[in-house]
Amino acid sequence: MSHHYSHLQSSIAIIQSYKPGEPFVHFIKKHFALHKKFGSKDRKKISALCYSYFRTMHLLKGPSLSQSILHACFLCEGVYSALLEEQAPTLHQNIQLSPQEKLAYLSLNAQQLFPFEEQLSPSIEREAFALSFLQQPHLYIRIRPGKHAKVLAALEQAGIIFKEGVAQNLVIENGKSMPEALKPNRDFVVQDASSQQVFNTAIENGWISTNSKTFKVWDCCAASGGKSILLYDLLHKNIQLTVSDIRKNILHNL
Repeated sequence: MSHHYSHLQSSIAIIQSYKPGEPFVHFIKKHFALHKKFGSKDRKKISALCYSYFRTMHLLKGPSLSQSILHACFLCEGVYSALLEEQAPTLHQNIQLSPQEKLAYLSLNAQQLFPFEEQLSPSIEREAFALSFLQQPHLYIRIRPGKHAKVLAALEQAGIIFKEGVAQNLVIENGKSMPEALKPNRDFVVQDASSQQVFNTAIENGWISTNSKTFKVWDCCAASGGKSILLYDLLHKNIQLTVSDIRKNILHNL
């Protein structure tokens, strides 16, 4: 049995044994902890197949789970897939088609990717939003104050390609390991681009002044505290911060 076929069978077994309720990210970690035969590369490839399936599960109603996973891999991979090259060579020959062309090739409708359109705001472009499910999002980091030169130099030295966004926001291809010289949360914070902009309107309208006296702030559902750290930086440490969260382990990490 080939490596790639084994990955496919493992992803089928994991998906079939998963029961909704527990976040899948926790479920699959427990699965790999119980089945220690998988190396790091195996875990990464099997996980990728599972996530590709879940991104497209509302769209794919194939005769078998195996075929659905192969089609999901075809839709979500853009350059090369050893699994498809071995198990579905015809699909692999077309792997570099655009997402729209791939859907047409499989006679699928993009709107079925996200069947909850009535939940979307009117300003959201329906098809663009649906197609975004086929691509792993970029990694967004925010550089902490005074660390800009250090972070850029470390990324360039490590050969990591990045794009500078608004303010201290950098966009990096997901799956890349950050240089060891950079310390998470001290030099940079991993934070979605939208989350980095939550205080923009308040600052632009003068509701929050970066030059005023100490602010009293309650982050009532803090999680990892990304927004609290952001406000701490924006207000130049002039902040009396209270954080709370129902999850004690998350609060401990913060």
